[in-house]
Amino acid sequence: KHLLDWGMTTQDIPDTDDDYAVCIWQIGTHVIKAMLNYDRLGKKPISKICFENDNDSFWGRGIAEMIADSQQVCNACARAIVSNIGIASGPMVDLNIDRLEPGASRKIWPWRVFPTTDEQMASGSKAVHFYQPTMVTQELLAVYDTFSRIADEHSGVPAYAHGGDVSAGGNASGLSQLIGMATRGIKAVIRNIDLDGIV
Repeated sequence: KHLLDWGMTTQDIPDTDDDYAVCIWQIGTHVIKAMLNYDRLGKKPISKICFENDNDSFWGRGIAEMIADSQQVCNACARAIVSNIGIASGPMVDLNIDRLEPGASRKIWPWRVFPTTDEQMASGSKAVHFYQPTMVTQELLAVYDTFSRIADEHSGVPAYAHGGDVSAGGNASGLSQLIGMATRGIKAVIRNIDLDGIV
């Protein structure tokens, strides 16, 4: 009955109480396409290719899922680096406004002279004091690089497999062995494409 409501004809659905193998496209609660399964052997007319297959599930795993944790750390480090560069790019200023001459501007520019007073019990304290925030980008970059390498390893495609980190392995022979091992994972992906897609 549903199939007839969705636009199929009684020629396609002669018996409304029978079960039919169908392919239905649904978005939310709306069916946008309904058709009988065109495969004569009854196979599902759906194919998928995964970077890494999961034998217990239709769904496999993609690179984005495999490196999600490392990617979150790298993104957090990148944001922290940008914030730290912005904060540490210049001095922070402590300006005692009680010591400023009345009507004096609070803006700072190169070679500015601050007219100050000793009134309101502020004598002995600086009218203007500069703090230079610490630049910690090198430490953050070290964390970023570490988790970037971890992401390479978890994805099965390390940096040396695509031209990065040429110092890996210590020498040409060691690098060649590492690349050989890395290509096994890439060959597995190609095998998935061949079997699940092309075949």
